[in-house]
Amino acid sequence: MENRISLNDIWQIKIDSGEKGLAENWAKHPLTDTVSLNIPGCIQQLDRFAGEFPPQNDMRNSYCGTYFMEKTVFIPEFSEHHRCSLVLGGVIPCCHLWINGEYVSNHCFSVCSAEADIAKYVNKNAENRITVAIVERHEGLSAGMRFAGLNWSGIYSSSYIEIGSKLYFKEIYVSTTDTSAVVIKGTFINSGDTDWSGKVTACLGSKTASKQYVLSSKSETELDIEMDSDGLSRWSGKNPNLHELTLSLIDDYGISEKFTLKTGLRNISLTEKNICFDGKPQYFAGAGQEYYSPTISPLTDKKIIRQRYQALLDHGFGFFRCHTHVPTVEELTDRKSKWEL
Repeated sequence: MENRISLNDIWQIKIDSGEKGLAENWAKHPLTDTVSLNIPGCIQQLDRFAGEFPPQNDMRNSYCGTYFMEKTVFIPEFSEHHRCSLVLGGVIPCCHLWINGEYVSNHCFSVCSAEADIAKYVNKNAENRITVAIVERHEGLSAGMRFAGLNWSGIYSSSYIEIGSKLYFKEIYVSTTDTSAVVIKGTFINSGDTDWSGKVTACLGSKTASKQYVLSSKSETELDIEMDSDGLSRWSGKNPNLHELTLSLIDDYGISEKFTLKTGLRNISLTEKNICFDGKPQYFAGAGQEYYSPTISPLTDKKIIRQRYQALLDHGFGFFRCHTHVPTVEELTDRKSKWEL
C-alpha cells in the first residue's frame, strides 16, 4: 500500500569549491550553471572537471569538496493519515537536505541510508524541488570507502520518495533458529497521532503466524513473530531458493497495511572444525572485490554485475569480499541462475 517515486535519474549539480553555498543559502533558489550527474553516482565520474581537478588513482577528476545536487519531482496528493518520506540509499561522506528551499535535516552517518520525513515541506499534487549538499565532514566514518586516494563522494544506492501509512515496518529480516523455526524480526512503527491495536500476521511460503500488538502514537516496538519452517526449502549458493514474506496489519477495520519481501532460509553454525550451512560443512574459496574506477562506482550496471559474478564462478570461487564498498541493491538482488548473460 505504499507509493514509491524513484529518484534514480539525472540530477543537476553545482560545485562549491569556494565553500560558499551553505552560507549563501544556495538551496533557497533553483541552482544555476549546473551540469548533469546520474544518480546513483559520484561527482568524480565526470570528465568535465578533469582540467580543474586533475585525475588521480584512476578517478576521472579529483574534486574533493562540497557540491549541491538538485532534482524536481512531482508528488501526488496524499492525506494527513499518510507519511511522506525521502530516502537516499546511501550518502558519502555526509549531506544536508532541503525541500523547496526549506531546510529539512542533515545526515552524517556515512554509507548508511539517509531518511527524512518531508510531509510538511512538500507541495501536494505539484512539482517539488529537492536539494542535497554533499559535504566533506566526518569523512573518517567512511572507513574503507575512502581507500588508496579513492575519495569519491555522492549517493551510492537507490533513492526514492515513499508515500504510505503512518503504521509501517522497517528493517525486516528473518532469523533461523536451532530448531525447525524462524523468527520474523524488525521494527514496527506508529508515526501517527492515534494509538493502534490489532494483530500482525506473517505469511512465509505456506506458513502463517500472528501476534497481537498495542502501539501508542509516535512510538515503535520490536517485531518478533515465530513460526514453524518445517517443509520450507532452504537457500544455498547452488540452489538459491527464495520465499515471499508478507506482513499484514489487521485491526477492527480489516487489513490496513501490507509489507512484502523475498528472503532465503539457512542456518549457519560453527563446529570445532567446520562452518556449516544447514548442518553441512562448507569450504570457502573467494576473492576480494574493490572499486578502482568511478565508471562502476557505485556498481548498478546489471550486465557488469553478472559478468563479474560469472568470472568468479568460472575460477571456482564461491563468494567475494567487499573491501572498499557496500554492495548496491542491484548487486544483492539481481541474482540469476548460473549468471547467464
